[in-house]
Amino acid sequence: MIDKALQSVVDTLNNFLADRMGIEHPEATPYVILENIAGFQQPHSNNAFSHLHDNVILTVVNIEKDTLPFSGFSRPGTLLQPKERSLHLKIFCLFSVPAEPYSRALQLLSLIIDFFHQRPVFDSSGPEGSPGPVTADQVSLTYEELNHLWTILGGKQLPSVMFRLGLQESADSESGGTLKQNDLPFEAGRK
Repeated sequence: MIDKALQSVVDTLNNFLADRMGIEHPEATPYVILENIAGFQQPHSNNAFSHLHDNVILTVVNIEKDTLPFSGFSRPGTLLQPKERSLHLKIFCLFSVPAEPYSRALQLLSLIIDFFHQRPVFDSSGPEGSPGPVTADQVSLTYEELNHLWTILGGKQLPSVMFRLGLQESADSESGGTLKQNDLPFEAGRK
């Protein structure tokens, strides 16, 4: 479920960036890649990002279960019956931009913010088993939280922005994850 949802986000964001930048990406790789940013921050290397000079790196930094949308029982008639429970997840994604020059990194970061501002909820449904609606909400970290995050990632701070992506998987789905489309996991703007 998570892999398909994030790949859908990456594909949609790559199309958006290609349209906005007006040219094809100069490298064989797309603009946005799904990787762990900590793996690229090698302390022994002078330029650990030389091969990623124009990429955006999407890293999952946390996954939470969203328990607020659940209500345990429904009342059809007079008997309380357990509701079908579905799994609501909040996936915290860090978009880091190690692009050179710095102004290029800020340009890509601005476009990412613009993308999610224009599409706080987008439907990524397709064939069976692909994700349904994905909600996006920007997360503002304090200086202290930002310091802790980059310390844990083991590197120097890069231009970055964090978004919380909301997903929902129905209770009867198997490990592939079929997402319901009738109920969004949380409203944009709610923490």
